[in-house]
Amino acid sequence: MDARSTAPAADLYSLCAFYPKPGTCEDVYREAMQDETISAQAVKAEYEGYVRYLGGNAALTDADRQYLSRHGIRVPGDLTPANQAGLHNVINDPALSAEARLLAVNNFVSRAIQAELYCSFNHCAEGVKNVDMVAR
Repeated sequence: MDARSTAPAADLYSLCAFYPKPGTCEDVYREAMQDETISAQAVKAEYEGYVRYLGGNAALTDADRQYLSRHGIRVPGDLTPANQAGLHNVINDPALSAEARLLAVNNFVSRAIQAELYCSFNHCAEGVKNVDMVAR
């Protein structure tokens, strides 16, 4: 972490492992990618399985809904637009094999719900929105 951080690294790691707070977590994800400590593992997993897919304005397509239905993946009807776009992105990630895609979609849905629950309990003013960063 750099000197500009006002919260201890552990507090930021905890926050960014649950919710990609814009303006805060971008640097935390970059730092965690270089950090080999156990505390960085949850932050890395949040970035790899969730945050990196956030972005864009895509909505779930009929093909996306068919994929979810075919694999028995239930998605809350009130998922935020950012999370719907992220879900579309993970479903359509060409780098994933069929097996890896299924795991990644389930992981993304779990993390999206986690982020939305975090915000409902912690009153995130912005909600989950696009985190504009590249951690690598």
